[in-house]
Formats: sequence, structure tokens, C-alpha cells
Amino acid sequence: TGIDDSLVLYIYDAVPLTISPDTLICPGSEATLIASGADSYVWTPDATLSDPTSAETDASPTTETTYTVTGTLASCVNTAETTVSIQGPTAYAGEDTTIILGESAFLEAEGGVDYSWSPASSLSDANIANPVASPDITTVYTVTVTTEIGCEFTDQVTVFVSSDVIVGVPNAFSPNGDGFNDGFTIIVRGQLAAYNLQVYN
Repeated sequence: TGIDDSLVLYIYDAVPLTISPDTLICPGSEATLIASGADSYVWTPDATLSDPTSAETDASPTTETTYTVTGTLASCVNTAETTVSIQGPTAYAGEDTTIILGESAFLEAEGGVDYSWSPASSLSDANIANPVASPDITTVYTVTVTTEIGCEFTDQVTVFVSSDVIVGVPNAFSPNGDGFNDGFTIIVRGQLAAYNLQVYN
């Protein structure tokens, strides 16, 4: 009697390997890398991976790293790459400024989608990018900036408060009703307790 048998032969042009897209993460966090299309996987470099021989592994690099996965299906091999980048500091609190006691400074932060300032007591609104600061003493303000992907970064700005009084007195005016320099106005910056003004004809 004859013996019938059959053989199924699979021919692959290449392993249909797919991999997670490039990822941006916060400093100190992880990215989950996923590969599919093969029977077995080997990821490199493996130093910052939770499981370099699994289809799914967690990557926790400290610098931008390109990971390569090698997938094997039957006796066929294919590779794919993905890059994990680290978002750098984005917070900017603005330049230091000096005001006279009693004045205000306009703060202007950049670098995120949400902002939180401290100390908040002398600010018009501690949860916006551009609050108005009215401190009585020199104050260092810290802003915490949250980015679109949830990273938090901080920066500081100092508002120096001077107790000096600056008085600006015009040396002439022309009260002739023409709308130009008709009034005599003393400009004072700071807290002036009293003054004596004498006018001579």
C-alpha cells in the first residue's frame, strides 16, 4: 500500500515586523516599546530595557536612544528601529527686574501649557503665565511649567524692591490753553510722605 503525506511550505519575503513609533518622554519616565509580526524578539541596546527578549518592553533611557528589535519568524529575520527622546527643560520665568516700593512688575513665563507660581500671596493670579507681582520686599518667584506631555520644569525670577523715591519735576510749562504742556505735574515713583513746593514768578 502507498503512504500519502503532505508538506506545507511557507515562504516569506520578509518578516512582517512592526514597531512602536518614535516617542518623547519626560526625564526619569519610561516608554513602552511594542513589536509584532514575529515569533521571537531581541532588543538592543538592552541596558535600559525591562525585558530585551519580549515583544513588549519598557525603556527608561537617560539620553536619546535608538532601539533596534530583531524579529525572527521561522528561519526568517527582520529588524526595525524606534527612537526614544527625552524632553529637555522648557521653563523660562523671564528676566529679573527692579521696582520701586508700591509699584508692580509684570511677570512673563514661557515653555508649557500650565503654570503655577510661588509664593502666590503678592501675585494677581498664581496660575497663569503672566501674573502681576506687587511685593513689598525683594522676592524670588518660582514658576512650575507643565508641558503638553505632562513634564514639569521650574525656573526662577527675582523682583528687586527698592525703597528709593524718585521725583520728576518739570522745569517749565505753558498754561496757554493750546493743549500742550498746559499743566504742571510732579511725577513721583515710590512712597513719598510729604513734600514742599515753592513757585516763584
